[in-house]
Amino acid sequence: MKAMDQWQKIFDVITDQVMILNLDFKIKHMNKAAVDFFGLPVPELIGKHCYVLMHGTDAPPEECPLAKMISTREHQEAEMYVENRGMWINVSVDPILDDEGRIVEIIHIVKDITDRKEKEDLLRKSEERYRSIFNHSPIGLIEMNGSAIKKRLEELSASGVDDLSLYLDDHPEEARRLLSLLSFVDVNNTVLSFSGFQRKEDYFKFIRQLLWDVDTKAAWESPLVDDSTRGMIFRGFKETITNLEKGINFFEGELSFPMGVDNEDIYFNLRWSVPSGHEKNYDKVLISLINITKTKRAEAALRESEDKYRNVIEKSLAGFFIVQDDIFRFVNQRFCDIVGYSHDELCDKMSALELTHPEDRRKVKANIDKRLSGEVDTVEYEFRTIRKDGKVITLKILGGSMMYKGKPAVTGTMIDVTNERNLEFQLRQAHKMEAIGTLAGGIAHDFNNLLMTILGYTSLMLTNADIDSEDREYLKIIEEQVQKGADLTKQLLGFARGGKYEVKPTDLNDLLSRTSELFSRTKKEIRIFKKQEEDIWIVDVDRGQIEQVFLNLLVNAWQAMPAGGDLYLETSNVVIDANHSRSSYLEPGRYVRVSVTDQGAGMDEVTKQRIFEPFFTTKEMGRGTGLGLASAYGIIKNHGGFINVYSERGQGTTFNIYLPVSDKEVFKEKAVVREVLKGSEMILLIDDQKPVVQVGESMLKALGYEVLTSEHGEDAIAVYQKQQKKIDLVILDMIMPGMSGSEVFDALKTINPQIKVVLSSGYSMNGQASSILARGCNGFIQKPFSLVDLSRKIREVLDEEPLFP
Repeated sequence: MKAMDQWQKIFDVITDQVMILNLDFKIKHMNKAAVDFFGLPVPELIGKHCYVLMHGTDAPPEECPLAKMISTREHQEAEMYVENRGMWINVSVDPILDDEGRIVEIIHIVKDITDRKEKEDLLRKSEERYRSIFNHSPIGLIEMNGSAIKKRLEELSASGVDDLSLYLDDHPEEARRLLSLLSFVDVNNTVLSFSGFQRKEDYFKFIRQLLWDVDTKAAWESPLVDDSTRGMIFRGFKETITNLEKGINFFEGELSFPMGVDNEDIYFNLRWSVPSGHEKNYDKVLISLINITKTKRAEAALRESEDKYRNVIEKSLAGFFIVQDDIFRFVNQRFCDIVGYSHDELCDKMSALELTHPEDRRKVKANIDKRLSGEVDTVEYEFRTIRKDGKVITLKILGGSMMYKGKPAVTGTMIDVTNERNLEFQLRQAHKMEAIGTLAGGIAHDFNNLLMTILGYTSLMLTNADIDSEDREYLKIIEEQVQKGADLTKQLLGFARGGKYEVKPTDLNDLLSRTSELFSRTKKEIRIFKKQEEDIWIVDVDRGQIEQVFLNLLVNAWQAMPAGGDLYLETSNVVIDANHSRSSYLEPGRYVRVSVTDQGAGMDEVTKQRIFEPFFTTKEMGRGTGLGLASAYGIIKNHGGFINVYSERGQGTTFNIYLPVSDKEVFKEKAVVREVLKGSEMILLIDDQKPVVQVGESMLKALGYEVLTSEHGEDAIAVYQKQQKKIDLVILDMIMPGMSGSEVFDALKTINPQIKVVLSSGYSMNGQASSILARGCNGFIQKPFSLVDLSRKIREVLDEEPLFP
């Protein structure tokens, strides 16, 4: 009993609240501090749940460590805010274990930490206030740690350095070393804003790289820091270190430093200082920066205004002039460059109207008079002038008036807009070509429909065994001529639509050889030399169009050598890298290059610049259209390639063609017997041209098929809905009034997703046709087509077995 009393006395001496709890969190015993805290008689406390007394809740709070302690049987501790008592407590709980390691009771200790938490909160708010002042100060602030510098200075002093200033003068590498020992701690928003950085880390990285990153000496001598800045930093830092050693804890001066995204010089009033209390270790160094860039620049602008004005005038990209009494009184160098005359040839000697094209002199004189009379203050207009070398150029003038040496004068700036006007002309030409192309495409389409009727009936007549041999030969000639007409419209469509007609993987060596051999048969005066890469890469091209390009270049070379000469053809595999890509407008990658070189008279620069323009020709009227090279340029560009020309007067001409490489194998056409293939299925023929429907129906019946026809999209859909179980194939025209072929195809697909459709058109397999084929159309046949072509295309689709023409 006496021992229990003694234990209670010790228990009560503890100033923290101590309670003994059972496993249900009920109080079994408590010290005086706990009793006093709750202010109730002991009998009313014993047996109560601790969380009821402390928190006034029906269950322990989530952050209570008791549950975790029971689970782990280890000491647990937590800080908690008791809302109903308005205080912070530290709760510490430990298990009391029996001999078998089971928890029998819990020691629960509560310590009031409200005072400490309030002090921490005050400290945090004080830090936030400091941080707010630091970050939002209009003065740039940088906090650094110089304790490593202090340590090095002590080492120097211990080694016998008495006069630090003299020592640093004799050992500049030591000053650089000391400067590199500064470490960044913080920088405020003001410094970031005028330096152009968003994050402190980026600013620190920039300064380290600028001054002392990695190899201090190498970085110090970096071109990022000019001699003037380097000298100011060196002198300022050396003086600061010397002052610190003398007990003077600050340095002030001016500094310019390259900062920001554009690395422009920014000027500062700078102050280095060691705050009071940190003199012993230099563990805090503050640098304050006041941005005086605007002031310094204003001062510089004021001092240099006259020089700057003259420099702007003299080195301006625009010509500047002053005309008084119709004579040039002042011109800048750019004006001289534009018109080709020197300053001495113009000033006080030459009239403005002397330079003007005769047809524009009245316009120029009127604009001068308007300004001199005060009718207008400024004018803006264009006129033509004649350079000293005789070249006519177009100038744009923005002019005004002024008093010059006490007399009225006109002044202005001018720029050469000759190239811009030429480009505008070329753009107009391009628009005209586009319009011509659209018209040509429509004509070719309609012409193909006409040829379709002729070819269709010719093919039908040739199937008649009763026709005598002479008439049969006439019909074959008609059929051949119609086919040639179709070939012409095919090329016209390729030009008009700006697209490739039929793309196949191709060996350009073979294609160039065939074209050149055909050419050489008719041009015996031209000797052709070929140098072809043995393993030439494969390209995807429309063979007909590329063959036409080759032929255009060969003919162009022949015309450049009217008396005959040597022509060199070369093929090679090339790889275009990023640098060459920018100059040639090609994507980097693998290309096949074809070069055509003649020994003709060559071209001057003016001709070379216009060689690919539509309708441009150096031949006399009636000897050429000027479309050959323009067409070649368009075809190569449409193939994702590039064509350029190298030429000099008297040195011949070389055309280089670049075409992108394909990953496919060369498509080899199979030769087959062109026989008529017949059938007995039912076919729905849809075309808005009645003659085409009539000849098509006759051709299909001649092939043995049952035929339904329609000349309108809506009617065709209605026919198919009624007869879809009998109809095996639909032949659909692409261009129709009302519902287009594309709309009819989609409607038919909706009725029967498994429908078989052959698209027929006088246009090439581009644009809408390609789109319809991609949506599940089974085949395409180009108008005009013969009976053989039609029969084979039908069987190819119905039998789902490809037949090569």
